[in-house]
Amino acid sequence: MQPLFAGYYLPSDEEFNRLWQEAFFVFDANVLLNLYRYSEATRQQFLDILASEELCDRIWIPNQAALEYQRNRLRVIDSQRAAYKLIREGLDEAVGQIMGTVLGKFKKHVVIDVEVLYREIEEVVATIKQRLEQLENEHPDFSASDPIREALDKLFEGKVGDAYSTDRLKQTYREGAERYSQDPKIPPGFEDAKDKKGTTQYGDLVVWFQIIDEAQSENKPVIFVTDDRKDDWWWKSSGRTLGPRPELVQEMSEKAKVPFYMYQADRFLVFANEFLDKNVEQSAIDEIKELREETEAEEVEAQAAMQATSAMLAEAVVEKAYAGGSGGALSSIEPQRARPLTVGEVIEMWRFWSDPENQKAVKNAVGEIVETYRQAFRFLASAFSEVKAASFLSQAQEATPSAPTETAVGPQTEGLASSPAEDHALPHMPVPTNSQANRKSSRSENKTRKAGPVAKKRR
Repeated sequence: MQPLFAGYYLPSDEEFNRLWQEAFFVFDANVLLNLYRYSEATRQQFLDILASEELCDRIWIPNQAALEYQRNRLRVIDSQRAAYKLIREGLDEAVGQIMGTVLGKFKKHVVIDVEVLYREIEEVVATIKQRLEQLENEHPDFSASDPIREALDKLFEGKVGDAYSTDRLKQTYREGAERYSQDPKIPPGFEDAKDKKGTTQYGDLVVWFQIIDEAQSENKPVIFVTDDRKDDWWWKSSGRTLGPRPELVQEMSEKAKVPFYMYQADRFLVFANEFLDKNVEQSAIDEIKELREETEAEEVEAQAAMQATSAMLAEAVVEKAYAGGSGGALSSIEPQRARPLTVGEVIEMWRFWSDPENQKAVKNAVGEIVETYRQAFRFLASAFSEVKAASFLSQAQEATPSAPTETAVGPQTEGLASSPAEDHALPHMPVPTNSQANRKSSRSENKTRKAGPVAKKRR
């Protein structure tokens, strides 16, 4: 059966060894962008692997991934510089809370001198701010001079795929719409269709088709290195991530007749040590892993906030719809209280209500719901980036009866895979167990500690 269902069979040890010796390595935009988030030492070790004799002639980037790197580079650079301001604001807020809600209660304490404690806290905070200012002044201005992009330009010279023509892109978008309308949906990219507008939802699919095209041309196995964590790329079972989705392996096998596998950046370095006999330090691997886990936890938190806000939106729509005494279909339907309505269900109700008799009532209800989303945006802006928040607000404003959208997927947890390829699998979207501050502290400690070369790990 294996030739007919190749996607459901994980590679054996021998097949993994052959993959690493024969495959060409494809890098996603997010892997290149994360180089701006690593410490200098970790970043250099990653670039050294790409420049190594064993890999330098076997690396490649799809044109779409290279385009996304160029489009998002400055945003990532700016977000790194913005960290200093956010930390200072967080310190000020923390001091205010301590004085107002903690020390303020003990101004008349028989032993505790609140004023002395307050001065000591201010001195500590002032020292931290001075250090932050020093670090900010030393922060490299990659927007003016970017040695990371210069290194990537050199490494990938002549190793970037051709852009699709306008006609080929249009064909891909049509295929994407068809694939995402199937039940079950055909990966990759259908997760992006939930929160992206227009043709941007097909970016992952364009990357995938360009990888297949290159595999057909080269007639070599493919290893795709990506820090994308969405479900439309990874095969998961009972809370474990096993590897790439079987549909992807199957499609590559059918169209290009070659094997396909995927890694995230830290796992790629682990097995570069083993299969390519490299000596990437464990501290570098830990730093990359911790950045990934921190990002995953933040995405879970943001996703949960968005899901809760969607439920609030649905409830508000129902309340507004039945409160105005509008008559007709609008007031004759009883709301379901057994569970919160999803945004998709609400929009289906809007479409039902949008007959001429009720259009005015629906328009008034939608206007008030958009305001609800505006209030939610102001709350969420402090929890995730301005880009995500702005996109979220835009989605709410565009959610009209003539342009329905659907959002809200629940957070999922992942553990370690248990399979013949267990060491090659990786965890996916863990629920955060520590505060963001503890995670950042852990990352900082790992950046500074000295570590020896990683031991070879046997599967």
